[in-house]
Amino acid sequence: IEGFEHVYIVVDALDECTDKKKVLAWIEELMQWNGGKLHIFLSSRPETDIKKKFRSMANLVQFSLAGSPMNKDIEICIDAMLLEMDMWDDETRAHVRDVLIRGAQGMFQWVALQIVELSKCRTRRSVEAQLKAVPKGLDATYEKMLLSSNNPADLKQLLMWLAFSQHDLRAEELADVVAVDFSSTDLPSFDPGLRFFRPTDVLEMCCGFVTENADTGFITLVHQSVKDYLISARIKGGGASYFGFDEMLAQSMIAQTCLACLLHLGLFPSMNESVIQDFPLAAYAVRHWITHMRLGRANDEHVLRMTDCLFSLKDNALINWVRLDDPDQHPSNRDKSRTKSFGDIAPPLYYASSHGLEKIVGRLLTNGVSVGAPGGKYGNALQAASYHGHDAIVVQLLLNRGANVNAPGGNFGSALQAASFMGPIDVVQLLLDHGAWVNEQGGQFGNALKAASYEGHESIVRLLLER
Repeated sequence: IEGFEHVYIVVDALDECTDKKKVLAWIEELMQWNGGKLHIFLSSRPETDIKKKFRSMANLVQFSLAGSPMNKDIEICIDAMLLEMDMWDDETRAHVRDVLIRGAQGMFQWVALQIVELSKCRTRRSVEAQLKAVPKGLDATYEKMLLSSNNPADLKQLLMWLAFSQHDLRAEELADVVAVDFSSTDLPSFDPGLRFFRPTDVLEMCCGFVTENADTGFITLVHQSVKDYLISARIKGGGASYFGFDEMLAQSMIAQTCLACLLHLGLFPSMNESVIQDFPLAAYAVRHWITHMRLGRANDEHVLRMTDCLFSLKDNALINWVRLDDPDQHPSNRDKSRTKSFGDIAPPLYYASSHGLEKIVGRLLTNGVSVGAPGGKYGNALQAASYHGHDAIVVQLLLNRGANVNAPGGNFGSALQAASFMGPIDVVQLLLDHGAWVNEQGGQFGNALKAASYEGHESIVRLLLER
């Protein structure tokens, strides 16, 4: 900042930020700058936490855009939209304009939604009927749109995904979401027969709720207010309560959808390009099901049972997951695992440990799998868990079940060297407390001390030297 005469920072739609607490703290820190060079402009809906934080910033000037200046902008917006309605006569356009201006109350999104609904009208009488039934406010508009759906179950699933997916998706991927059958008396299952004939039907089903980027094809919620309404307490007390959900429910449902896709892939003997192209959601499912599982309900019965199936080796589900997302490969090299044979695959416990899945590790051990079974780049489950270092829980669980803390083999020769290289000091401490040999020789760096030194982990170097 000192290098410029003036610095301007513009933060638009602060209320839509996914980590408002961190951004608000950053803004508060910036506001302490007293050099006279820094200028910050913020825009946001007046949410409680944002208003509270702003009140503590003495040098922040606040003003509202609600009122006549905003109404003028809305009038311009309405006029531009009505120009597109060339099938209407001047009288109809004037009537629509009048109703929308009176009902907008500063909400561009409300206007846009009414235009979407009005554009479906084919006669003057249907336009008049639509105008008489125009809902007041966004909540009422969203409720009306939801209740008019011919496929409420599919629409709800799609809205969950659009609200909480890890990244934006295209129509082809979202079309696979509705191909998961949740009505089964057993577990959710992927049924290709439930797919839309045209993936773009997703846009029609979600009309008014989504927008498609013309350049990338990514489909997103049209406005933050859609998500806010769906997860709010307000929807629960209205006629569209069926469509309401909380984040943990949505995350669990997304995890189940991903797992259903992975389990269906178990029917195929290999993961060639043809199979992958036939399942557009597969790439997302293999990379993100664990994230959604962790963010979802802690003991979701369906998720737990589906993971039991994934790690059971009853079919090719596990091997095909590894072929598409091998934790032993760098992300840039994971295509190399595409042709792995069954003999190249490590035991299920190894992959559960690699991903830090303590519940699955516990269930596998309870079912009697060998805690020290060899396999994989890191030799065994303990070294894999120590290397990936998600936390010490899985390492502790394996040690409690009899894993040999000094088992040789793997890329690093020992679990201690793997943990010393990656740097989770709590895992290093845990291994040492269970009798890991500090001076054990072997592996990529020769011993744990050299591995820690190579990566510059000073605290681990000191810990090892103290032993």
